[in-house]
Amino acid sequence: MNNTELPIGITSGDIAGIGPEIILRSLQKIQTKILLIGPKNIFLEAEKKIGINLPECDFADTGSIDAKFLFLKKNLPEIGKSSHDAVVLGAQLALSKKISVLVTAPISKFAWQLAGFSDPGHTELIGKIAQKKPVMGFIGRETEGAVLRLALVTIHDPISKLHDLITAKSIEETVRIARDFLVSRVKISNPKIAVAGFNPHSGEGGKIGNEEIETIIPEITKYKSEGINIDGPIPADALFSHRIRRRYDLLIAMYHDQGLTAFKALTSGTGVNVTMGLPFIRTSPDHGTAFEIAGKGIADPSSMISAIKLALELKNAE
Repeated sequence: MNNTELPIGITSGDIAGIGPEIILRSLQKIQTKILLIGPKNIFLEAEKKIGINLPECDFADTGSIDAKFLFLKKNLPEIGKSSHDAVVLGAQLALSKKISVLVTAPISKFAWQLAGFSDPGHTELIGKIAQKKPVMGFIGRETEGAVLRLALVTIHDPISKLHDLITAKSIEETVRIARDFLVSRVKISNPKIAVAGFNPHSGEGGKIGNEEIETIIPEITKYKSEGINIDGPIPADALFSHRIRRRYDLLIAMYHDQGLTAFKALTSGTGVNVTMGLPFIRTSPDHGTAFEIAGKGIADPSSMISAIKLALELKNAE
């Protein structure tokens, strides 16, 4: 079976949240072969509760789980194990080329912890299974249609630990993996990259921290000498301004909220989480489980639809 015949794989996500609903709503807009990965009984139960019929699709059943957990709006170990099992199977299917791309619905990291798993999130777990260093990336469209791309040097880490995590190695891995993704997957031959500073005002020459002087600037200088089209460190409050961000194909932020706060505000909930550095394409909505609206029939599938469409676009560009 060639790639054009392979289904796309979609994991169930945390079944206590909006995952099953946004999957059902998204599939009404997508015309392609689908493999739903997770508890088959939950997908069928969601079909009844939401009142939306599943299109023709196949299932990779991870085993039945009590239907009372659907839209329960709680973190429980059984639910965490269920969503974790779906992601593990999805990554294995992608690695063995049984699916063309992997799209993952939102999970609860706390439920994973309750189930005894130490993986901080999708990105780290899938990278571990693929035995690759993953970079958390995001791609979205701003209101007027401009594409915004973002990569993170650190991911789900406490602010108190960032000083030790922002190293020459972590910056280099992020720059090289993200740049390779743009060249090989997005087909931008010489991407323009901008790197954010870590401290306010990029440290003001060492007056507000030394990370820029000691680590970030030497790394950027090295990449420039290699012919990489890269600028920085640019203060984050300036980098995300309209005047500056539009000059670049990719922005690199030092930590999660430094990049994601601006990205989500600018892409109005339609952004997509992309794992860079994998041997396969993996995308996901850039939002969480939204327990507060689970089961109410009002979940917005826009980001999930964007995640599926982007995954297919990247696959078709190969």
